[in-house]
Amino acid sequence: MAARHGARVRWHEGRLLITASSPEDYLNRQEKHPMSMSMRPLLERAGLSDSVRAEALAVLRAGNEQPDAFGVQSPYRVIELQPEDSATS
Repeated sequence: MAARHGARVRWHEGRLLITASSPEDYLNRQEKHPMSMSMRPLLERAGLSDSVRAEALAVLRAGNEQPDAFGVQSPYRVIELQPEDSATS
């Protein structure tokens, strides 16, 4: 669709490395994330806080790519649209 309107489309792929000293350390640091902070009261009222935390920790451990710490790679893609007449970089 962009090409029909005279735009050039370029894809940039990469991987974001996320690290911590352990899966537990990573999960503990995420407790200060705004989404975690906003959901905590809801999970506590529903009595699900401990089970959700245990499940999240199990997922982090299963996906961990570093035996002596915590590390996962998250792929990402940036899609760049530029008018055909713009200078290339």
